[in-house]
Amino acid sequence: MVQARRFGAELLLARPLVDVSADGPGYVAELSDGTLIRGRAVLFASGVEWCRLDVPGIDDLLGAGLYYGAGPSEALACTGSRVVVVGGGNSAGQAVVRFSRYARQVTLLVRGRDLGASMSQYLIDHLSAIPHVEARVRTQVVGLEADDRLRAAIVRAGDSTEPAQMPADALFICIGGTPRTDGATGIALATNPAGYLVTGSDGASNPGGRWPLPREPLPLETNRPGVFAAGDVRCGSVKLRAAAIGEGSMAVALVHRGWRRRAVTEPPAVANPDTAASPQLAELASDEQIATAAAALERNGIRPLLAATGADARGLVGSLLTGGAEVYNNTSQTLQATGVADDIERSGRYQPLRLRLYRMDREMQRREMRTLATSPDYVVGSVHALTEGGSLLIASASGSQLGPLASGAAHVILVTGAQKIVPDVATGLRRIYEYCYPLEDARARRAYGVPSGVNNILIINKAVTPGRVTAIIVNERLGF
Repeated sequence: MVQARRFGAELLLARPLVDVSADGPGYVAELSDGTLIRGRAVLFASGVEWCRLDVPGIDDLLGAGLYYGAGPSEALACTGSRVVVVGGGNSAGQAVVRFSRYARQVTLLVRGRDLGASMSQYLIDHLSAIPHVEARVRTQVVGLEADDRLRAAIVRAGDSTEPAQMPADALFICIGGTPRTDGATGIALATNPAGYLVTGSDGASNPGGRWPLPREPLPLETNRPGVFAAGDVRCGSVKLRAAAIGEGSMAVALVHRGWRRRAVTEPPAVANPDTAASPQLAELASDEQIATAAAALERNGIRPLLAATGADARGLVGSLLTGGAEVYNNTSQTLQATGVADDIERSGRYQPLRLRLYRMDREMQRREMRTLATSPDYVVGSVHALTEGGSLLIASASGSQLGPLASGAAHVILVTGAQKIVPDVATGLRRIYEYCYPLEDARARRAYGVPSGVNNILIINKAVTPGRVTAIIVNERLGF
């Protein structure tokens, strides 16, 4: 707080928020005493109201063996202890897994009849494989025993009327909470079914909100430009204090980046391929060049398909994908422009891995996420250059999308505009650095507030498995 005052921040304490509403290019917040605060940006970091366990004397033991929520730091403090976790959701299951690494015994108490009703199967399987973890269903805490700290929980199981004592050194309550979104309704912020604020690309596509600008929302930005969410109130956040602090800092940084680029509340200028540094590298190829490239692809074991328009290419992709298959679509302006990305993610005909990965727990499912991302049934993307000799060039800042293209995916479908056809690999590399990179860098800075980079380049000269890779050449300009 001292540092905040030093930088000129106005601290308004103990005044509940009543409402937030649009105010010209910015927003106005109304507090309970009638004070109005105007600003160009709003950050919701209001957290959640944790559900309370209705047990006599429970508040007296808070911090003395009894806790709401359970983070990694608490796990280490329970080394050699007897731990009880109350709750039937994924957060409770993940807490049990963490505590099992240090505690002597961990008991999970669930009020419901079946763990599968509220917990993911991967967690249930994980818990059942840990020898010193016990899960008790139809069991509730009805009392506590303590002196200066918790010593035991009194529980009642099933239809039994007789309570039983369960010795416990620590009891963690993980029964969920309600997001504190007071004031969010006035500006129609999009939420998930549980009421948490949706941010980033998920907020832009949420049925409850419509993104009004041509740029993409920043990572922690809601469906309203300039309104951000951080911490527990945000959908998909890691419910840890350190994570909330990190998100808050990141949100403030994004606000300042947006101000510098006039990107928080005003539509930015869109990078125009016609004004790029080397526009000659984006000239539409002739019919002869297209035919030459297609013939070379076929000689290299890559199946070429020709499409007159982006709509035709969209139809070809749909005819190649098997219904119900796991499909990973790379981030691509071409896939967005043709509607292929929407078909994969929102048609319901496939299992869209990109959306599935967004919803997975990075701490508990890291190995499963790597497997899904690197070995899908299909990967669909685009290229940055196609040579008349039949080579495909794809650049990437992170490199994450290149592994499935090279070998991981069972099938690869690449959609490319005919303006990407170049004479040879050397010209293709020049196209990446002189034409594609400046445009992609400008897009990344507008969309995410961070620069891009040509950090990884994949060159496919020949497909070892004939027919695994399909290249759809579209006779129009698509993407970069």
